[in-house]
Amino acid sequence: MDALTVFLSDVPKFNPHVDEFPLTVVFNPKIEFLLRHEKIQMVESCLSVPGLTGKVERYNNLIMTYVDENGIDRKLGATGYAQ
Repeated sequence: MDALTVFLSDVPKFNPHVDEFPLTVVFNPKIEFLLRHEKIQMVESCLSVPGLTGKVERYNNLIMTYVDENGIDRKLGATGYAQ
């Protein structure tokens, strides 16, 4: 049996510089980094440990292909904090 990778993403409108990102269910993502040299730092929080935050370095541009919760193949392009 093949491994299954699953994650959920939901970014509420909490900052005027970050766009809201609706609840998205992702199965078996495949990620392509468009500009491997271009990284940004963001402060992220841990939902499992309230109050724990830290700077995280991420690629700034990517394309992700995945299967949604309805079994439909999808493609998502994202820049920055999934804008």
